[in-house]
Amino acid sequence: MKSAAQLLSLTTNFPVGAIQVTTPNERENYGQISYNVEETWLNNIDNDPELERNNRSKKVVSTNLRFLFLRETAISNVEAYNYLAALDILHSVRDFVPEQAMSLLKAACQRKNMDLIEAGKEAKQANYDVFPVKSSDARDLFEYLLLLGLQQKSGQLMDYVRGISPALTKLFESFLEERCRRHIKEDFCIEAPRGSGFWKVKRDKIESNAPDLLNYYDSGIGQKQTDA
Repeated sequence: MKSAAQLLSLTTNFPVGAIQVTTPNERENYGQISYNVEETWLNNIDNDPELERNNRSKKVVSTNLRFLFLRETAISNVEAYNYLAALDILHSVRDFVPEQAMSLLKAACQRKNMDLIEAGKEAKQANYDVFPVKSSDARDLFEYLLLLGLQQKSGQLMDYVRGISPALTKLFESFLEERCRRHIKEDFCIEAPRGSGFWKVKRDKIESNAPDLLNYYDSGIGQKQTDA
């Protein structure tokens, strides 16, 4: 029974403190064939009013085995970039995990999903600066390139290949903004529908913001496409 109680304290999913209590004689009790409850109670030295009360209880120092096993599993998932799996595993032993560790795992999940605003909030709760690049535009591109690298390392090659095109588009946009002072989306496109992230080139916006560019298109590229 004592072993079962000790095992229970080592395998629960919440903290349990095991307490051991020695006998009044400070030695093991051996069973008797005939056991008189009243006589034993009367002879119990703990009931003697002249004797000083003695605290015979002692807390057992131990580490929860369930938490140790799940912690190692969670670490393996973190090393494989499976942050959501690690978070789900540790939720079952939530009382043993520091709040900062849970916040950082949540931040890692949101960062991997490119939810950078929420990732920053969770990391801040853990007093950790998760973003090495601070500028908003540069940060988004930097984080996206990190995500592509993560997909490549973890063998998610289909996601990696699909993600190359948006990365190149963003790099080209940044180049045009930095070198040519051309803001493609703002100057030449509309977002349709609004808030969707999809942009369409509008001829009237090109005509009003860069008529020379429209003339070049009509006289060169546009003419070639018509001929073809």
